Amino acid sequence: MLNNYTRFMIINTGAYSIESVMPKIKEFCEKFNMQYDVTPGSLRLLRLLLTGQGPGARNLSFSILDKRPH
Repeated sequence: MLNNYTRFMIINTGAYSIESVMPKIKEFCEKFNMQYDVTPGSLRLLRLLLTGQGPGARNLSFSILDKRPH
């Protein structure tokens, strides 16, 4: 199922401590031969995606996972 994916992105929004989930993320990434990255972020895009409200909501488009090239 995840054969075409190479990276797992953790967006640190400050909503919870990512340190508590890092061991599971590392184990997951090792099992599926994926790299992981932690990047700072906010909940703004998620809020737009779920509610459809706010500036730019009509043109919202993004990818959650990077696919490997064929």
